[in-house]
Amino acid sequence: MPEQVREIRTRIVEYWCDRCDQSTMKPTDVTVAKLSYPPRYEHQCLSCCATIHLPKLYPFIECEYLED
Repeated sequence: MPEQVREIRTRIVEYWCDRCDQSTMKPTDVTVAKLSYPPRYEHQCLSCCATIHLPKLYPFIECEYLED
């Protein structure tokens, strides 16, 4: 198949702290949460240091193809 070039739109998905609503949550070095099913990952607020277990690693990047 010949090479094709398509335009995409990218965006970053962040999880904001539910407790203080002042900052985003970032993954910690704790990997114990990965042992659950489905996996859950520990994140900590950069502002108030609250922790939460989430089903995805935040932040992450989403890509969307733009229509031709």
